[in-house]
Amino acid sequence: MKKNKIVRKIPHDALAPKDAAVKYGLSWSGVRVAINRKKIRPIRYGSRWYVTDREMKKYFRTRNALKVPKKYRRSL
Repeated sequence: MKKNKIVRKIPHDALAPKDAAVKYGLSWSGVRVAINRKKIRPIRYGSRWYVTDREMKKYFRTRNALKVPKKYRRSL
C-alpha cells in the first residue's frame, strides 16, 4: 500500500482541498470522497493537506462523467 506523499516544499500549484473544490466547481465532500477513493492524490506539508492543479485536471480527464448522476453533472 502506497502512503501519501509528504513534501518539504509546497508546489506552486498546490491548493487546499476546499479551495480546489471551489475552483473546479465541486463540493468539498466530493473532493474528500475522491481523495478517499484514491482518485485524487493529496500532498501533505506539515499537518496540512494540499491538492495540486495537475491532480485535479488528471481527475477530470480520467473520470467517467456518465457515472455521475445527472443532477450533479456540471454543464459545460
